[in-house]
Amino acid sequence: MITFTDRAREAVLAYLGDDEEQLEALRIAVRGQPLGGQPAFELTLVPLSERRDDERLLDAGGFKVLVSDADADVLEGATVDFVDRVNESGFEVRPARPAA
Repeated sequence: MITFTDRAREAVLAYLGDDEEQLEALRIAVRGQPLGGQPAFELTLVPLSERRDDERLLDAGGFKVLVSDADADVLEGATVDFVDRVNESGFEVRPARPAA
């Protein structure tokens, strides 16, 4: 469903490894879609105990990912990368299908 680049996988595992709060999963949620633009995504580390009834639990190879049923179609085939540019660094989600 969702592909993580090696760099993104390493970043998630590093964040999970630095945790003292028992954060065990990465939640990926769609947070709006500007007209004619790509959707905005929110990535949050959470304990598995916060899994919602409408969320799917995915294995990303070393860590778990939570995705709501409502967001699954948008995230189908998406790639998550960790970018480090001059003025920004962080996770970047690239949907498989361009915005309509």
